[in-house]
Amino acid sequence: WYVLTSICFCIFANGFQFVTFIPIFNDFSFHYDISKWRINMFAFIYMVIFPFLFIPESLFIDKIGIKIGMKICSGCTLIGSFLQIFINNDKSLSTCYIGQILSGLVRPCLLSIPGKITTEWFSEDKRTLICSLCYLSDIAGILIGYLWSLAYIKEDSSKEDFRERIFRYMLSKFIVVIVLCICPFFIDKDIPDKPPSPSQNKDNLKNRTFKNDVKMLFSNKSYIFLLISTFFMAGYYYSMIAITIKLLGLYELTQRKSIYTFGLSSFIGIISSIIISFILDKYKKYKLFLIIFSGFATLCQVFLTFLLELVKTKGLNQYAISLVLYSLLKAGAIPFFTIEMNYACEITYPVNESINGGFLMTMPQLCGIIGLFLFDHLIENNSNKAWISNLILLIFLVLSCIFSFFLDDNLKRIDIDLNGRAKDEKEDEKIESNNVEIKQS
Repeated sequence: WYVLTSICFCIFANGFQFVTFIPIFNDFSFHYDISKWRINMFAFIYMVIFPFLFIPESLFIDKIGIKIGMKICSGCTLIGSFLQIFINNDKSLSTCYIGQILSGLVRPCLLSIPGKITTEWFSEDKRTLICSLCYLSDIAGILIGYLWSLAYIKEDSSKEDFRERIFRYMLSKFIVVIVLCICPFFIDKDIPDKPPSPSQNKDNLKNRTFKNDVKMLFSNKSYIFLLISTFFMAGYYYSMIAITIKLLGLYELTQRKSIYTFGLSSFIGIISSIIISFILDKYKKYKLFLIIFSGFATLCQVFLTFLLELVKTKGLNQYAISLVLYSLLKAGAIPFFTIEMNYACEITYPVNESINGGFLMTMPQLCGIIGLFLFDHLIENNSNKAWISNLILLIFLVLSCIFSFFLDDNLKRIDIDLNGRAKDEKEDEKIESNNVEIKQS
């Protein structure tokens, strides 16, 4: 549990770094005389690094182990956050960009490692919950990063006051990152002394190589469909991280109200994910739940697109509509995002968990990059047609829902675990019976 907590803290800190100036992009752009696109680059850096580094970092972490790997991840996140303190000493913001790059460099490792930790350290009756906690740490970090700016940034500040508040904002973020990133430096084991489940016995993993793993992954039709479904669903979420404030601004919501909407809806999604994880650990109905949640999120996006357009003509309360529908939408979208990671580990066994998780997490990064360019262009050039962006987001969700139907329930890992447990119980019964016979003799 200490290993899990340390990794969750580090993932949280890295997600906390991800948002940087996105929640306050309007004020930041004005007071620092910087284009909004350059502000988007802080999120773009995280997304574009991932596809190129997740394979090398996954192989690296497998070779050196999590003990050293997590120290490197924590160190890079710490240094990256530290460099951003000097924001007012560098007019070009190059120091801030270097800090963001350093934090982004270890993100592929951090988002590829949860499946590995889940299967190597925990038994089959806890895996969905543990995997969800790891990925929810990233979502929670992004959420708190959004809300953190509200405590420091005030609207209508003077230029000097705003710059002073930005400095305090970055310093406070660095202090939080220090606290969170200390724990991984005290991890003293790469793997537990005893395998937590039969599927982790060395005999079951002896043929595991990178070449074999990739071959098995891309010959698994269900995994391919999961990749496509994740591309659109998780890509939807990553796009929303970057554009929520801009998009709601088109419906005349203030920056502060937009941040509150994003914050509350993400919090509801996190609570929903945790509750569903307990249910899935008991019943293992991954495909069914993925279909239900993607369908529910799609339905909420339909209502959201329709009702926000009615706001302009019917005088409806756009803030209340946004709070309610985004909360319901995230209650469906975020559980999908976390459940599919553990589902991938189940259907691709015995493939290395960091490899299948890395490919899976590459999908939302790619979709997020596309979404960042696409929606930024649409919002800037079609300010009176916000429904176009909402309609495209709806198409993302529809496609994710459709491809969820092509998944299967062939949970290879849990079958190995159940058979292994049954075999162990029979052997224990046999030993106990022999002991009774010996005692009677």
